[in-house]
Amino acid sequence: MTYSECLENHAKLQQRVANSELKLESVCEAVSERLVKKPRHYSVFCCGSLSRGDFGKTSDLDIFVFSEKSEDERTRLSDIELLYELISVNKELNFPEFSNDGMFLETLSFPEMKKSIGCPKDDEKNLFTSRMLVLLESKPLFNDALYDFQMNEIVGWYFRDDVDRSSFKPLFLLNDILRFWRTLCLNYEIVRNDMTKPFRKKILISNSAEC
Repeated sequence: MTYSECLENHAKLQQRVANSELKLESVCEAVSERLVKKPRHYSVFCCGSLSRGDFGKTSDLDIFVFSEKSEDERTRLSDIELLYELISVNKELNFPEFSNDGMFLETLSFPEMKKSIGCPKDDEKNLFTSRMLVLLESKPLFNDALYDFQMNEIVGWYFRDDVDRSSFKPLFLLNDILRFWRTLCLNYEIVRNDMTKPFRKKILISNSAEC
């Protein structure tokens, strides 16, 4: 039996997948109702266990927001109003509070992300991590059309040199995925010595970092 077949035949895992799909539907519905009148230059997507299909009782809601406008082109109040609605959805659906006091709940400029690839800003402004998350494990919650456009744009950045070149290899993409994984392992290493973190979470992070 192959690894894929084992996963497909795992009853508890399949139950998690089913629960994740139901929960994702409820989140999409709540977000759509809240943001129905919001500007269409925003896209909202989720990552983490909900998007991967392994949502559990203690899982939280990992939300990211991209805007097609730069910081200078949009108002700060517009960002705040949208983030407020997302916070309200999080409370209504009884998710745990956003991690680190909402530190990662912010609006990121998609045009700036493109300009910052390979620059210090890529890491400094959380653009690199967000780009990897939307590419590797995201599901749209609001403005699916813009989300699809942005996803295609990101893929295009990595394959822009693939023009009539049979020898092309996506080394840029592979390097970023590897860098992303190493960054996760490095950032989570500190959790092992954090006595405030639950034992279960410390063990999971420790094991993943050592794989």
